Amino acid sequence: MEQWKDAVQYYGIGGLMYLIAAAAWLYAFVKFGKKQKKVWLTYAGYVLVFVFPAGAVLLERMGESGYSALLLSVPTLIFAGAAGAHWLGAAKSRRGFWAGLAVLVLILLGTIGLDVNVYRIKGLNPYEKAFRTESGECLVVTDTDLTDRVPEKVRFSMAEGSDEEILFQALKDKADYLSFQEESTVWETALDLGFEETDRLENNVILRNTMKDREDGGNMWYITQYASLSGAQAMFYTIQDIYGHLIVIDGGHTEDAEQVREVIRELGDHVDVWFLTHPHPDHIEAFTAVYTSGDCPDIDVIYASEFDPVRYEKEAKPWDEYEVFVMWQEAVQGEERLQYLKAGDVLDIYGLTVKCLHDYSQKEGGSAANDGALMLKMIGNEQSMLFCADVEAKQEQKIIDRFGEDLPSTYIQMAHHGNDGVSEKFYRLVKPEKAFFDAPEWLMNPSEENARFTTPENRELMESMGAETVYYATAPNSVILK
Repeated sequence: MEQWKDAVQYYGIGGLMYLIAAAAWLYAFVKFGKKQKKVWLTYAGYVLVFVFPAGAVLLERMGESGYSALLLSVPTLIFAGAAGAHWLGAAKSRRGFWAGLAVLVLILLGTIGLDVNVYRIKGLNPYEKAFRTESGECLVVTDTDLTDRVPEKVRFSMAEGSDEEILFQALKDKADYLSFQEESTVWETALDLGFEETDRLENNVILRNTMKDREDGGNMWYITQYASLSGAQAMFYTIQDIYGHLIVIDGGHTEDAEQVREVIRELGDHVDVWFLTHPHPDHIEAFTAVYTSGDCPDIDVIYASEFDPVRYEKEAKPWDEYEVFVMWQEAVQGEERLQYLKAGDVLDIYGLTVKCLHDYSQKEGGSAANDGALMLKMIGNEQSMLFCADVEAKQEQKIIDRFGEDLPSTYIQMAHHGNDGVSEKFYRLVKPEKAFFDAPEWLMNPSEENARFTTPENRELMESMGAETVYYATAPNSVILK
């Protein structure tokens, strides 16, 4: 019943116009049009289709765009033209001429009157009710220009970008409402985040930002994976909350330094925390380049895994590029902001809990650098993400024994770019909904000569567990952590 009332409320004036038009054409038929009976009856019937209640049913089932397409289609123009010509031709007085012209104007401009004027009339405007706040002022994020439909105190922000970008920006801006067309996927994603659907008007789904009412202010974290510009595998993530705090993880190769610097600049040019998982070039080179460039952003704290230089040099293989570690050590020597994390350490970064599950001191055999990397779990209010860095299978049993209950996570950054890394047993304990592979196309879909890469098998494993998988082909890839 409420849907019918809403339909009448915003459809009513348009319907009244067509009732007037139908009555006028009926009068014209009786007085002038006996010889053109088929024309008049067909036109009158066509007009009445759009009048409540038939018009309300059409509007509800077809939406605004389908309804308008029918209303303004060729038959309307044909019948309006034929009837108008007869009316004007039959008018024997100036008064009759202008009366007929006025009715034609009502018909031709009826939908414009429906689309514009009815929404400016107090008491008939459903959007005034939909976008209601205590102050009367509110911000609406939308994909449709609703300027002609809402009260003047309503401000708009036109949505641009991916679903996650749009919604996170709405949270940052403390938007009161969202308004998106039914065919959009944004509103469905918003419902998953906790927005509340409050109305459907025309083809728009209206949602209220309920996060503003929460005690924690509805803080969420926007996690983004970036592809390496080197064409190789790497690791570079940013995590930003709705208040603008920024966390950076690794950064990638030297070739990625300019991208890292630009991303940080766009996100406020201040890094609250920078995590460096281990000293391989595809993880730490970009940091060293930015740090020593003379254009380093403000950084509050740097967290790293504390490698033993003597042991690491002894164990390092040519592909570890030990000299990259030496360059990093020289760059940060005496840096008071540098702190080393140990397994079991727990940080609170503006409401985001970070737990360290592995570091170099826990390494038992295995790869010289990969197996000494930090493994970090980011824990939000309702969801979490596990960053495995490049930790490999030789370390996993120790992690499972100590932190097995901490492993289940909503999202996961795949160990060692999804190639080798940890075992199926480990991944099944995590049970993620989405898996991030820090891998380019040649690693995700290797050629026959590179059949040794296990990324395809790990991707198949993740998808068999129901997890969505993303990699560099679609980067930047983002998710909102609740």
